[in-house]
Formats: sequence, C-alpha cells, structure tokens
Amino acid sequence: MAQFLSKPFGMTPNGEKINEYIISNPGGLAVSVLNYGCIIKNIWVPTKRGPVDVVLGHDTYADYVKDFESSGSTCCGAFVGRYANRIGGARFELGGKEYRLTPNEGENLLHGGAEGFDRRLWGFTTGEDSVTFRRTSPDGEEGFPGKLEVSVTYTLKEGCLTMDYRATTDADTVVSLTNHSYFNLAGQKGGPVTDHVLTVRADRYT
Repeated sequence: MAQFLSKPFGMTPNGEKINEYIISNPGGLAVSVLNYGCIIKNIWVPTKRGPVDVVLGHDTYADYVKDFESSGSTCCGAFVGRYANRIGGARFELGGKEYRLTPNEGENLLHGGAEGFDRRLWGFTTGEDSVTFRRTSPDGEEGFPGKLEVSVTYTLKEGCLTMDYRATTDADTVVSLTNHSYFNLAGQKGGPVTDHVLTVRADRYT
C-alpha cells in the first residue's frame, strides 16, 4: 500500500495555500505533485546508489512563477490546457463561428493562453494511492467556448505512475491536455539526455 504525505509549499499573492503531496510505495518509487498547476515536482526512482529524481523541477513557488512568467517559459512539470501546443493567430472556427483567443506568443496562443491551467490553483481530493485535482474552466476563459469541467488523477500503484485526464463540456469546444515534464533518467544532474531512447506506441504523431 502506498504512503501519502502532505506538506505546505508556499502561498499565492492572494493568500491561497499551495500544498505538496508525496505518494510513495514500498518498492521505493515516489512522486511529488503540487496543487498549483498540477505540477509533477519530483519522481524518485530506486537505484543501486539510492533514490534518483528523474524529472526536472523547482524548489520554491517563486521559482515556478519566475519560470512561467518568463518569455522562455518551460511550463516545467505542469498540466497544460485548455489547449496544449499552439493555435495559430489565436483564433479558430467551430460550428461556423470564429473564436478569438488570448495571444501569448506573438500572434499565437500557446499552451492555453496567458493564464493557462499551468498557472491555476486546483481543488483536490486524495485516495490511498492517488491525488485528483479538479477545476472548472468557465465559458470564455482565454476565449475558449463552453464551461469545461476538468480533472487529472495521479496514481502510484504497483511500481507505476499513471496520469488520468478527464474533461466534460456544456458546449462544442476544443481541448488538448498534456503534462509538460522534462525527464532525465540519470537524474536531474545526470548530464545530457542524448543517449536516451523514446518509444511511442502510436499510429500517428505530430
């Protein structure tokens, strides 16, 4: 059975508490996530030389804010939405109607706009081996149509970390959700990743 630990991570300028949740299992695998941006802060993997953190992350809330507000933001470890990747010209047509979005990369919308999911504080519930983050994206947020009820569940079970995304809407809209973690299987200070091999089990990719 997994072990669960919750501890404070900081506070927003509005006085809202940011929490860090650490789930670990007896085999030594552990994950740390934040209710700010649903960020995966750490993934510790057991090795012969001890636990190794295989994802990049920051140590403080201020570091994440500095990253996300920079022109070269990495969205480090965050849950990206409503729309991952770019929408050219920050506009799209759906059902014969044009929707104008909030541009945040020149004329384009990138990763959900100026205030995407990565910069939001999320509500949460916990289970024996999981934590679920939820929020309601109101109709018109960043220009997107429809109220979107969205959640992501991080589960650590049987030596495996899974991410389960769910979203429902009350109107036709576009949705593209992803996680923006950066992995280095040799650890955060393990050098370059040029010797890593990635296998994608998919018929198509972009």
